[in-house]
Amino acid sequence: MNLARTTKLPHKLGNSLNTPLLVPSFSSKGLQFIQSNERLGFSADNKDKVSVASEIIASTSEIITDTALVSAFDISQGFIPSASNLPIGNIELMFVDSGGYETSNYYDLSELFEGPPYKHEWSREKHFEVLKKWPEQMPSVFVSYDTNDDFKVQLEEALKLCSKFPNQLSTFLIKPEKPNNKMIPLKDILLNIEELKHFDIIGVTEKELGHSTIKRMENIAAIRKYLDKAGINAPIHVFGSLDPITTCLYFFAGAEIFDGLTWSRMSYLNGFAIYKANYGTHEIGIQESDDNIKVKTLWDNLYYLKRLQEEMEEFAKTNDFTVFKYHSEFFKKSFKTLISKIN
Repeated sequence: MNLARTTKLPHKLGNSLNTPLLVPSFSSKGLQFIQSNERLGFSADNKDKVSVASEIIASTSEIITDTALVSAFDISQGFIPSASNLPIGNIELMFVDSGGYETSNYYDLSELFEGPPYKHEWSREKHFEVLKKWPEQMPSVFVSYDTNDDFKVQLEEALKLCSKFPNQLSTFLIKPEKPNNKMIPLKDILLNIEELKHFDIIGVTEKELGHSTIKRMENIAAIRKYLDKAGINAPIHVFGSLDPITTCLYFFAGAEIFDGLTWSRMSYLNGFAIYKANYGTHEIGIQESDDNIKVKTLWDNLYYLKRLQEEMEEFAKTNDFTVFKYHSEFFKKSFKTLISKIN
């Protein structure tokens, strides 16, 4: 039994990409702000409050050519450049997140420090304004607005949004039904699985899938199996997952698109995500400047993701765990555990 897959994801503007996709994300949340953006080499809309995320964008724009994810909230606030000024305009597919991450108490599992969310006003209307100004010629994926409404209300609002932008791909990001609920309404999702046929991608956040890695894998597998039974080929996107271990585990369970901040907050080494300063000292050199280490680490992480994505593609074709340079036996055992659970 192999739930892992590769899917051709055609865009309505003409190009297409094959999953799996490991998407580097940019977010101002938890980062400092710089006073001036003169050294960045491009213009942002709010020069007094430019996020360090803008520096990360500038230093990696040459290597990021496939996919990336930016926040509609950051663009609205001027924390990063607006769409027309982004230096990664030659990218094949841009994901535009809804901004719920920046304005909520949600954090990636990889976060080392959980600072307070932004107090800035954010609404469905402000989210829509960003999408309305988005360059029509840029192939993109618009993520539905974060809301804790009942599942059917989430569904209705997401449908309204994607109907307004027929030339872009749509992601229905499924959220818990009430603010005090921590997990997505799996039962409602499976009972209404036919309604998901209207969307190009089905999105879930990692921490809202379950309280353990195996439970999250089980729930991804359940959604994938029900989608397949309904004849819906839309790939599952796990938001907030881009470490080199759990990303593969969720891929084995049936997810195909992954994004997160791990690549910019930590370092990838020998199949693990580690403290960035340790990586810089050990792998780059004790005489290298901190600024050079930061940039070199970002580039190294992106190359690592490219190689990992290739391994995942090969696994989808061969079902051979030895294609993974690291953790192949662990992956095999974990997959067997998943199969025993879902059977």
